[in-house]
Amino acid sequence: MIISELKLNENLEEELARPIAAFPHTIFYDDISRYPGSYVPWHWHSDVEFVWVLQGGIRLDTNHHSYSIQAGEGAFINSNVLHYKEPLSGPVPILLTHVFDLQLLTGGHKSIFEQKYITPIIDCKELEAMTFHPSVPNHRKILELIRRAYDAADDAAYGYEFAVRNDLSTIWCLLCKEVEPILKSKKVISNQNEDRIKKMLLFIRGNFQEMISLEQIA
Repeated sequence: MIISELKLNENLEEELARPIAAFPHTIFYDDISRYPGSYVPWHWHSDVEFVWVLQGGIRLDTNHHSYSIQAGEGAFINSNVLHYKEPLSGPVPILLTHVFDLQLLTGGHKSIFEQKYITPIIDCKELEAMTFHPSVPNHRKILELIRRAYDAADDAAYGYEFAVRNDLSTIWCLLCKEVEPILKSKKVISNQNEDRIKKMLLFIRGNFQEMISLEQIA
């Protein structure tokens, strides 16, 4: 799916379109030059996101971190994380993106997959995002699977849903190994800052035609 703008509700949550309602997974071919201002605005969604940079480079910002991602590299963006993308200097960035509901992988509420492998990651406030580099063996496997699952979904041959789910499951298993040190650190980041940023962005969005002072935003 090629998109040129995001549909956001009043809380900056992206309203995702599902080609197949019963298969909670969407792929995007993101040419950032198509977006107004040539950037992807601040937004969030309950789905998780995996990105593979096909061309160019992007800066990915989350509430507490900023990442530079070049062609051939990729990223994971956690559930409910406010994030923003803009191009780095050079060729126009093109991204291949998976956005999906983790129910696709859980196999059912309170399953071992949900409790042992998924909930610890999506509940980890320290883990807003993670980047993947082809020079790291595990990362290279993740990147290859992101691309392979994208191609399978794009081709949409009979039974592709199984192939996509299998690849995403393997990606998630590899991700679990990568984030294990973060989960064991048991660091907790307060949601207070994120709530403040969301309120600030909503205020600016609702009053962008006015002369807004820094004091008003504060």
